[in-house]
Amino acid sequence: MKWPVRRTSLPFRARVVEPSLLEPTEHEAILYAVLRDLVGDIPQPLDRFDCTTIPRAREFDLVTFPEAFTTTQTLLDLAKALATTGVHGCLHMGLRPDTTKSHLFSLPQLQELLVGLQEIANPELGDLKEFSEWLARQQTGPFNVGCVLSVDPDGNLRVCLHPKIVRSKFEADGLPTQHMVEADLLTLITLVPVRKEFGTVTLQPLICSDALNLETDRRVVPPIIAVNRHADCIPEPPNHVDIVSVATCTPQPGAQTAKHVAYRAWHSQFLEAFKAAAESPDCGRHHFSVFILANYAEIDKGRTQGGLSGAFLPIPPGPHQFISGVTTSCWGKPKNHSRPNNGWSIPDDDALACWSNRAFIVCLEPTNPDLAAMARVMDFDVDRLPRECSLWRKAAGVTSMQIHVCVFDESNTMHLQHETMTDA
Repeated sequence: MKWPVRRTSLPFRARVVEPSLLEPTEHEAILYAVLRDLVGDIPQPLDRFDCTTIPRAREFDLVTFPEAFTTTQTLLDLAKALATTGVHGCLHMGLRPDTTKSHLFSLPQLQELLVGLQEIANPELGDLKEFSEWLARQQTGPFNVGCVLSVDPDGNLRVCLHPKIVRSKFEADGLPTQHMVEADLLTLITLVPVRKEFGTVTLQPLICSDALNLETDRRVVPPIIAVNRHADCIPEPPNHVDIVSVATCTPQPGAQTAKHVAYRAWHSQFLEAFKAAAESPDCGRHHFSVFILANYAEIDKGRTQGGLSGAFLPIPPGPHQFISGVTTSCWGKPKNHSRPNNGWSIPDDDALACWSNRAFIVCLEPTNPDLAAMARVMDFDVDRLPRECSLWRKAAGVTSMQIHVCVFDESNTMHLQHETMTDA
């Protein structure tokens, strides 16, 4: 699908939202706190929608929330309110039917969600056409579903529903109602700036294990490879996928370096997926893709840790220092040739200063959480999308980074508190 957008500058402005805990009853407050910080006051579900003054929205291109984050009712309330806010960036989030334990949608629940969105969105835009036709062909469930919302320059609500294609090991269950059914619907959104001096940006929204190269029940290849190998099933397929937005809910193992530095390690399958996108012949459209990922800091309180919400860029990190509160891992090798082959760095390596790097990941530092915060938000610019970078100049990479925390104020309203960060 193609959505017109108001892109006004080359840096791609993004945010990742990392709730401190997978606790569905708290997610709505986090969602509205993040959006209030971007666009001002948002009409709540019980408010009247007759505001005469609309606050000026801060510019952003994408906010990514985790998997299984937003309930059906919250999504419908938000969709109704968005047109009054002036929001023009994309909001990507994983969905769940309600705040109970299961995040999977039965067929009736998914049909109810679709009908609710069809009553709000303009049917002439056709945003939900492919999803509706796909859903009509399904005989069983349950499914895992994500959503992208935006408002175009004409004030139209734009909405995209995308089902999860690759089941994770946590979604295999002995009960049929809890065993996720894998989908076979590819989703791409091409953002077309009204100002033609800015090029198009293609976004691929995924849910967690969709980003991994795993076997599927239907013997179809995962979405990243499928967009390349089976592009003929996509009307007017784009030549490049610029942003892969991944709503995740995945454990990340803890580790310790030889110098006894504790850190949280990326799951090896995600690292393999980043590397494959940058160099595998099966991923030609993704060679310049930026991955933006949001996760929960803890998935099961005290037992299962997640975190590492951030971004992967297939270019060397810029010459600047990163702020405190974030951690980096680089793909490269030491300048002193102590290792013959490229690999992923760990904290002992001091890769930003001592390595020749080809790519890097920057994410929220998981070992130093703000215990008072319900969520942390990393706000950053991709200074130039990788395919927009000149090979004759050193790319700046990620710039203008800030970290915010979600806290309650005296009136028990959650808001974002902007943290003052120094160079790391």
